[in-house]
Amino acid sequence: MDTGDIRITIGTTAALWGATIVGAEASGLFEKFDFEETAALAGFVTAFAVATYFLDPSVKTWIESIRHRIAIAIVIDAALALAWPYVPALLLGLPIAAVMTMAAVRRETPAIKSAAGKSPGAHPAAT
Repeated sequence: MDTGDIRITIGTTAALWGATIVGAEASGLFEKFDFEETAALAGFVTAFAVATYFLDPSVKTWIESIRHRIAIAIVIDAALALAWPYVPALLLGLPIAAVMTMAAVRRETPAIKSAAGKSPGAHPAAT
């Protein structure tokens, strides 16, 4: 799958999820949910998005090609804070912000490459 295919797949999925959220809000479904049900749905959607990022190499490659991921995550987080407790904004924005944050942190954290650096006993603690 090239990046053009993954962009279309993610774009279509996001559009369908957004349409589902809009339909649920229009029908009054979210008003029937308790806080715990809403939190569970938001947690599942966010966990699913983050797992997709970590488990699908083509999604990971495409997400990591996006510039300014941390800025995108911060803007979405700020919008979510302003929109709180509006459930549709939470269900749409939280997964995107979580994936962008994970991608930014992952790219900024250097990997340990040497076996000595990976071993906890390689360097004795200073006493």
